[in-house]
Amino acid sequence: MALGELENKILKLVDDKIINIEKVKELFESGANPNAMEYDEPDKGFNDDTYYSTFFSECIFEAQGKSPDLYDLLKVFIEYGLDIEKYGSSIISDFHFIFENSDIYEMTKLMLNSAKNKIDVGEAQAGIGTEESYRNCCLDEMQDRDESSNDLFGLYVL
Repeated sequence: MALGELENKILKLVDDKIINIEKVKELFESGANPNAMEYDEPDKGFNDDTYYSTFFSECIFEAQGKSPDLYDLLKVFIEYGLDIEKYGSSIISDFHFIFENSDIYEMTKLMLNSAKNKIDVGEAQAGIGTEESYRNCCLDEMQDRDESSNDLFGLYVL
């Protein structure tokens, strides 16, 4: 299922410095789907693992301009039925696109603790590890290179 009208309204709310969580909840109660996808078919990511372009990942990308705290938004997605077993690894792998104001460690722990069954995070580790290595050795012009690389290494280990 591709993103619909209600999901796009949530994306617009994510483009604020502070996300109106109550409005997000109202939209989920009105029928927004936390498991909506940008594309109906999954992609093949690193190591030929399945990667899903999820609604929550789209929220991560939408939030980059304002950098709101995404932790409470993730809690709402989980509360309204986000399928962590199916999409968890893909979402965690996109945490490397979050640069500030969100605690990626706490968000990862929330995802893992909310899973009913053990989830395979191999795809997430591959994506995060590759990005960490790239920032660590190839982006000399980035002033926050070391900080971002260290955060991603910690996330990879977690």
